Amino acid sequence: MRNKSILLFLILALSIHVNGSVQAQMLNLKLISYKIASFNPSTFDVTLIVTIQNDTTDYIITNILGTIYKNNKPFIIGSASELGVQEGVSTISVLCRVNRCEGISFFNLLRSILTFNPQKYTADISVNVKWPTGLTEEKHRKGITINRFIPA
Repeated sequence: MRNKSILLFLILALSIHVNGSVQAQMLNLKLISYKIASFNPSTFDVTLIVTIQNDTTDYIITNILGTIYKNNKPFIIGSASELGVQEGVSTISVLCRVNRCEGISFFNLLRSILTFNPQKYTADISVNVKWPTGLTEEKHRKGITINRFIPA
């Protein structure tokens, strides 16, 4: 269960910024459910099946990148595949890749997952959103507390 908490960060990267009810403020997305479809421990590639509710128009999210900081020091860098977000409720597959930051050992990463304390972590996230009008918009958030990514 604890390792899912760190993976939830990458799922919610598509949401950019969430409040306590896991409602995305910038893209108006709500995470309904998620499950891990596959996990490759040698590469830290994770495929997630995510069900979301989008109360706006269809759009595409690209260049999903994020950094998780532990005690204000870079800990892991993550990215996720391009996402096509449909209006209404939809279930999508998301390929996520996690890389350790310089100076973070494999064992340090595993120990942190097993003893995960969300209050020690913050995140910076950026994405590009392609709107149906053809416009592309960059969205960035810095210093997001990981507590906001974990549903109560």
